[in-house]
Amino acid sequence: MRNIVRPWRVEDRDAVLALNAELQEHERSLRPSLRPGPEMTEGYVATLEARLARVGEAGALLVAEGPGGRVLGFATCFVDGDELERERRLVRIEDVVVARAARRQGIARALLVEASRFAGRHGIKRVVLSVLTLNTGAAAAYHAAGFRPVKLTLERWLDEEEPSAP
Repeated sequence: MRNIVRPWRVEDRDAVLALNAELQEHERSLRPSLRPGPEMTEGYVATLEARLARVGEAGALLVAEGPGGRVLGFATCFVDGDELERERRLVRIEDVVVARAARRQGIARALLVEASRFAGRHGIKRVVLSVLTLNTGAAAAYHAAGFRPVKLTLERWLDEEEPSAP
């Protein structure tokens, strides 16, 4: 059976929570100042659910379903705006998460393709996302899917050095 990408259902919530916690822990290994996955996941997913309910058709939580109906990944995307660009409307992909055991099987690409279809259904030509600079695997996947760097975000901690690894 092939993996399919579909809109999420409420029965996918536990899988989305687990995947989000896994992603947060992976990213925290790269950027120790991030909150632990188990500490932030419930609130983050609840915020996503509320936002999706508020924006309706202007947002989507997509899941990649593998054999047996197992959720292997998810992506969130929202219609957004950018007043500085000629093409003011865009779709912002805010999450792309693939289970560690299911990576390098085309799941992220399938989620990105479906997010692009979401943009197309809204008449939008521009899709953007962000990635931690140290998350080289994800950056490579996005680059392979046709995404190109446009902006660089810089930061400076004013009161202390960036927190070190736990």
